[in-house]
Amino acid sequence: LAAPPVLDGRADEDCWRSARNSVHRFRWRLSDEEIYRARAGSEEEFRRILPQPSSAMAAAAYDAAGLYFFASGNHADPALSQRQDDDPALWADDGFEFFWAPNPEELFQLIVSTSGKRVLLKNEQVVPSSGVRVATRAPANQSGGSELEIFVPWNAVGLDGMPSAGTGWPFNICRGFHSWGQYTSWTQVWERFGISSGRLFFAGPVATFAGGIELSDLSAALKPGENRVSGKILRTDPGFRDALSFALELPSGAPAGGGRAGAGEAEFAFACRIPESAEFTECSLRVSGANGRQLGELRIPVMRPEEPFRAEVLRGRAWNGMPFSLAATPLVGDLSLNRARMRLTLTDPAGLRLAETTGSPLAPGANQISVLTGGIPPGEYTLRLSLDGFEALGETELTVTVADSPFGGR
Repeated sequence: LAAPPVLDGRADEDCWRSARNSVHRFRWRLSDEEIYRARAGSEEEFRRILPQPSSAMAAAAYDAAGLYFFASGNHADPALSQRQDDDPALWADDGFEFFWAPNPEELFQLIVSTSGKRVLLKNEQVVPSSGVRVATRAPANQSGGSELEIFVPWNAVGLDGMPSAGTGWPFNICRGFHSWGQYTSWTQVWERFGISSGRLFFAGPVATFAGGIELSDLSAALKPGENRVSGKILRTDPGFRDALSFALELPSGAPAGGGRAGAGEAEFAFACRIPESAEFTECSLRVSGANGRQLGELRIPVMRPEEPFRAEVLRGRAWNGMPFSLAATPLVGDLSLNRARMRLTLTDPAGLRLAETTGSPLAPGANQISVLTGGIPPGEYTLRLSLDGFEALGETELTVTVADSPFGGR
């Protein structure tokens, strides 16, 4: 931001109206959608009977001082939100929850109620006197609702200043509208609010190169495996009409991928590959024009996951013969998912392997997975998730419980 927004609960500033950093569609939890899918005989019928949630929007921006959020939810009545600042149970009031993970060891959760009360948590522990400020406006329109304008200083999340251009954080925005029994989010979750497949990307100033070339909407952090690198091209010098070449290089100088964009093209995209055992945290994107003339270079961050999945047990206790469910988000490049297969291994406390299966291809973001328990004795077990072709990432471990069926038999 060139200037910080005025914290008055109004979306007057251009930053809140930009399509680049705002979202206007919040989706039901996957567990809620499952109820309607069970009633529908086809995908067309499911889309017809799925109700529309109360409308909401949210946006994010930043400057040298900190993060700024704006959120607006229709119909909610702030008078129904009674909890106070720094209350970890604030999630039980109508409001919004913001999740971000600046690194694999830290997960921040900011809960702001429709009445403007807030609590910041780090790894589920309250961060008191965090310096977070909130301004509210209600009613937001003739249907009621409230608008929230929020400031989070960098030091509240352990940073000395804003992240470098190109940094991408796992991120999500969720709305808990308890008064109407509605639970929605920007990127879908199964049941519990949290991070899914979304990212908060710090673009910094638009990346500017020689020849009046500007790149925007660049890909977020790359992951092990095959990725898609993309962005938009703006030409500010009408005299420079060269086709553009893009080359992604590893820190060793080895090529990781590349592509071209013609003189009249406004976007670029190409595939690249990041080694599964990469120890580095960024790559170099080099841009050149005609005859290989170098126009500039941009750093793109690289994720270094310590396991193949971010996973959560959704129904970790199952009767014998019934399935338990989990949500698993693969931490590898999206283009790898067509060939990578998830392997699930169930072991008992002694390490004895009871079952192993290979799943179907995965989708980017959270995948819902059901595991049957037929023939497995009651007890506590370890479920290990791995990805074929990504053995260097090891396994993700979860604990599940099989209970005696109340219907008898096994």
